[in-house]
Amino acid sequence: MQAIFDLFEAFHEMAVFSTIALILLAVAVIAVLLRVFKSDFSQID
Repeated sequence: MQAIFDLFEAFHEMAVFSTIALILLAVAVIAVLLRVFKSDFSQID
């Protein structure tokens, strides 16, 4: 039974780390897209 709890705890930590990594990745992608769109708009002007 204890082994199952240890496994679940390890999986939970991994899931939290994966979620944080995905959020950081999404923020980086959005920042790049905004920069690209801004440069496109400034070229239109």
